[in-house]
Amino acid sequence: MEIEYEIKTMKQLDNFINYLTDRKILYMAADSQPSMTPEIKRIYDMFYQVRQAESAEQALDLYRSILDLAPNFVAARYNMANLMRKNGILEEALDQYILAAQYNPKDPSIFIEIGTVLVGLGNKEKAIESYLYVLEITSENDLSGKSLSTRWLAMLNIGVNYRELRKYGESLEWLKKALSWVNRYSKSAFSNAWDSEFVAAYLEIGSLYREMNKIEECEEMYLLGAGIAEKSNSLDPDLRTDETYIWHYLGIIYLDRGKWEDAEFYFKKALARNPYEAEFLNALEKARKENA
Repeated sequence: MEIEYEIKTMKQLDNFINYLTDRKILYMAADSQPSMTPEIKRIYDMFYQVRQAESAEQALDLYRSILDLAPNFVAARYNMANLMRKNGILEEALDQYILAAQYNPKDPSIFIEIGTVLVGLGNKEKAIESYLYVLEITSENDLSGKSLSTRWLAMLNIGVNYRELRKYGESLEWLKKALSWVNRYSKSAFSNAWDSEFVAAYLEIGSLYREMNKIEECEEMYLLGAGIAEKSNSLDPDLRTDETYIWHYLGIIYLDRGKWEDAEFYFKKALARNPYEAEFLNALEKARKENA
């Protein structure tokens, strides 16, 4: 995406905000900013004032003020919907995502979030439809990192939601597609660029096998995920969270098999990462009693 140095429309402003977001630029210095019309500059400044809001309620009020002036400012509507979702205002968040999608119907990020909210509202079937639409509007030939990860996330979420619906065949199909997608593009990336996606896929496939009572296959998936996480130097917190739960679930598998020492080993690893998790503490205590 090329930066636009003259911004006269809300569409151009949206493109500029996306440019900053993709590059994780929080704010561009005044002397480096593109030229803007006075009206656009006012909206742009209001958009970044939200960062100084003292509460979610204040931030939402600022977003509403911005959208009163510029209802087609997709970045503001999308961010407001994200804030609503994070604060449990799910139905209104869904309404705002849908409005954002009307202004920008080809933005896959919006439909990923629509799926997330629908899951939160208990409508997994509709969520799957939203994730499928993400795959429809993105190209598997687009090799940009954002597009690749968005398609992977859609596939993974389809598989997870089919699992929640107890449609295990469809779930396994989509989770394997997600794993295959990672494997397809990881070879040309930096050494640890896709480690988090690999670990997440193995975790979810392992959990599916666990629900299907295919314990050997489950153990294999968890061990593969744990192996990748152990070798990775990635700082992605999601990877470390998934790794911790893999350790916990491996402990449960070995506890059920009567392998007390193995169970205690993995429970200790999980507890070392998260010492205040009651579920981990209880599991370790059970393993120690059984091993006594």
